[in-house]
Amino acid sequence: MFEVDDYRAVKLLGSGGMASVYSALDPSGRQVALKMIRPELLADPNALKRFSREVEAMQAVNVPGVARLYAYSLQAARPYIVMQLVNGHSLDHDVQSYGVWPLTDLADLAENLSATLSALHASGLAHRDLKPSNVMLSEQGPILIDFGISQTIGAERLTSTGMLMGTLNYASPQVLSGQEPSVLDDEWSLVCVLLFCATGLVPFAADTLPAVMANICAGRTNLSTLDPQLAQLFTWALAPEVSDRLSLADFVRFLRQLSEGKSLPLPAQPTTAPTNLFPASQASRV
Repeated sequence: MFEVDDYRAVKLLGSGGMASVYSALDPSGRQVALKMIRPELLADPNALKRFSREVEAMQAVNVPGVARLYAYSLQAARPYIVMQLVNGHSLDHDVQSYGVWPLTDLADLAENLSATLSALHASGLAHRDLKPSNVMLSEQGPILIDFGISQTIGAERLTSTGMLMGTLNYASPQVLSGQEPSVLDDEWSLVCVLLFCATGLVPFAADTLPAVMANICAGRTNLSTLDPQLAQLFTWALAPEVSDRLSLADFVRFLRQLSEGKSLPLPAQPTTAPTNLFPASQASRV
């Protein structure tokens, strides 16, 4: 297709609001993913800053469940990032093509992704756009991709107050209400991703955006196809108020017990109040 520096783009894999991603070959012939900022955004300082933030985010994280950064150039005529090309397909493609996930596989996925999130958050980073299309399934396990709107502690604000960052159906009530970003928002999004895998339905779906937002803020989504105990587990994990919400750790633990055929002694209220790992004094809106 074209060459940039020492990389030869082979095929367009996808294009989003900020960048396009190509499969490419590096100088040694290794297959890589080449992400390039969209030409029309080259004069937008916020877009360039966000692209730089993605590089910083990928440099800060070196865990198996996150796509690896190989190289980058922010000074090129069209800035680019070279990263691991995940041989596999996205989680949304998997569900749409092969159907809902069995409970044992769902518990495995929950454990893998929650461990990746824990490592991500321990490095001081929140993903902020966790959704099925940003989870790639590979032989090595699930891989998180796309850190274009990730948030680091203490980062300056890049968008106006009230602008939603992320994908609506996977956004927490706290994101919708304009609260400071938190790792709890990633945990909410992960539960929504797992719900999509369990039902094959987009969480909180409705005919209009205001109706979707109302469903999220009320914790109202379609659980009719689930076993009653699994439905109850998702209900608690997606409670709109943080103080009423089951922690991700407890959700994953209970999900594993269900996958083992155990009847859960579910309490009348969640057992563990979640902890915000980003102190309000240090966090800021992107």
